[in-house]
Amino acid sequence: MQGAIDIAQSTKIKKVKVDNQFIEVPYPFPSPQDWRDQPIYFLMIDRFNNPERPPQQLPYDAKTGIFQGGTFEGVGRRLGYLKELGVGAIWITPVLKNCPYLDTFYGYGIQDFLQIDPRFASDTANAEGELQALIDEAHARGIYVIFDIVLNHTGDVFEYVLNNGQHVADAPFRSERYAVNWRKKDGRGNPAWTQAPTDNDPDLHPDAVIWPRELHTNQHFRQQGAGGEEAGALQISVIMTSLVSRSATPLTNKSGAPSLS
Repeated sequence: MQGAIDIAQSTKIKKVKVDNQFIEVPYPFPSPQDWRDQPIYFLMIDRFNNPERPPQQLPYDAKTGIFQGGTFEGVGRRLGYLKELGVGAIWITPVLKNCPYLDTFYGYGIQDFLQIDPRFASDTANAEGELQALIDEAHARGIYVIFDIVLNHTGDVFEYVLNNGQHVADAPFRSERYAVNWRKKDGRGNPAWTQAPTDNDPDLHPDAVIWPRELHTNQHFRQQGAGGEEAGALQISVIMTSLVSRSATPLTNKSGAPSLS
């Protein structure tokens, strides 16, 4: 923790290229003294702009529940326009990796809290780099970036097993815990995974269950179904605060990589 504080307090300078000129930007970028002075523009990354191709489904303004193809690069291409509008900050929808087997284009169905969702990247192998480039250019143009952080629930990473044996994604709220089957990489529940799988399980995959591995325990989930604020907005709620407070080492993903910095 002290190391993170030290990094935040030691300011460095980045040179960021904007419109064929290099601009020096402090890093970490300081927050404004008063957010009330900053007009905030909310945008949904998937719905904002794709500079390479038209939307997946046309017409562009039709009601659809699938990814349309907006990218970090697409947002970056419009930063000059947003600055001309008088925007002081952009508030972007969650960027962390969502369940790959679901079209949660809005970003609130997180499956991996340590990875950037590749569906928001032009180059899926460089999602984190493209997000960083967007942030750097926004800062170079004098625009703040606000992350939408989701810590009280995850995506649909397990199915409920009802008393009648039926397997469902949604269940009514109840005070006692439901039995569950954690989902495999294809989104199907695995009957052998009534408890979160361990690292030596041959079916464990970066697209399965939930990551980082510190969350591979049922005790961090309510398993009580949906039902208003008492049960959480989604059917799965994770107690991230208690997890992080007990963790003495950096959170790790499937490959053993540390958490994002």
